[in-house]
Amino acid sequence: TACRSKNGNFLRKYGKPRDPKTPLQLAQRQKYAEGNKAWHALSEEEKQQYNECGKGVGMNGYCLFMSEFTAGRLPTTPIIA
Repeated sequence: TACRSKNGNFLRKYGKPRDPKTPLQLAQRQKYAEGNKAWHALSEEEKQQYNECGKGVGMNGYCLFMSEFTAGRLPTTPIIA
């Protein structure tokens, strides 16, 4: 794998990422998949509202929505006045 550091470029052996599939990890992946599905179900107007609101916190609308969704805050609750 080619890498870059403050000292220049170098090569290192590829390390396969671990995937222990713990119950907590699988639950988080499921929640993320559900959030993604919910995002795609939003209308373009709703997505634009999230995009506008996200600008105030340095996120795009998708990231803001997913943050709210995975934190357990219902996406049907308006975050915009």
